[in-house]
Amino acid sequence: MKDRIAASSITGLVLMQYVPAECHAISPLAALEEILRATGSVNSAILSADNGGLLFVRRSGADITAHASDHSLKTFLELSYDERENIFPDFHASEIILSGPDIDGFENFDLGGSLETGRRISISDFTSICDFADDAAIIVQMNPHLYTLAIGAAAVFAAIVSEA
Repeated sequence: MKDRIAASSITGLVLMQYVPAECHAISPLAALEEILRATGSVNSAILSADNGGLLFVRRSGADITAHASDHSLKTFLELSYDERENIFPDFHASEIILSGPDIDGFENFDLGGSLETGRRISISDFTSICDFADDAAIIVQMNPHLYTLAIGAAAVFAAIVSEA
């Protein structure tokens, strides 16, 4: 096989992915955690919708939890609040940031809770962890939700390199 399995985890969630054997890989969980720590409050979360599945990373004080689902964003948003809680047991936060290519086509994100506000990620969410060249800023600003994992992974990689 030309691929290898890369495993990562946050609390009880273990994510296993096939990656090319010759490439280094940064987990999407680590990338989302890095973005959330940089931009979110102590009661915030990020919901990443990509390839018909969901990753949910939540920060509650110093604790970080994560969940995954094979529900599409459309299917997930059609569920009741209680049904969502069955999929993501801690699906509540003062702010839930939405990201990933599957959020295209959605204008409103009715998350169904009394405290939750859902919003698309923006380029301002990245500025505390990276700088953009003028040309790159123009591109990222148009569709920041498409660059969340790449920017988060780059921030994780930068932290690893700075420790070495």
